Amino acid sequence: MKILRLIDAPAVPFALDGKVVSKSEETEIIHLRLKTGEKLEKHRNPFDTVFYILEGHAIIETKESVVIAEPDMVIELSQTIERSVENNGLTDFRMLVIKKLETSEK
Repeated sequence: MKILRLIDAPAVPFALDGKVVSKSEETEIIHLRLKTGEKLEKHRNPFDTVFYILEGHAIIETKESVVIAEPDMVIELSQTIERSVENNGLTDFRMLVIKKLETSEK
């Protein structure tokens, strides 16, 4: 059994409150916290991604749709989909970002 506390998890290499809580060859799981008004700018990843919403509300926007993310919602995104995430709520927005690294482009 491996146990890691969020406070001890390594930070992500960009300027948001993200912590790598688990990593293997197949997956990486990041705990991401966006404060009110913070935004993860439009981007695309070279792997499929799953968002599991823990707390708060945020706008997740793709070319095809806009979704108001809320707790206990699961959102799956293909590596081909460009997306942004913006906390438009009054409290912190927290989610787990599950990167399916086995789908990475070669």
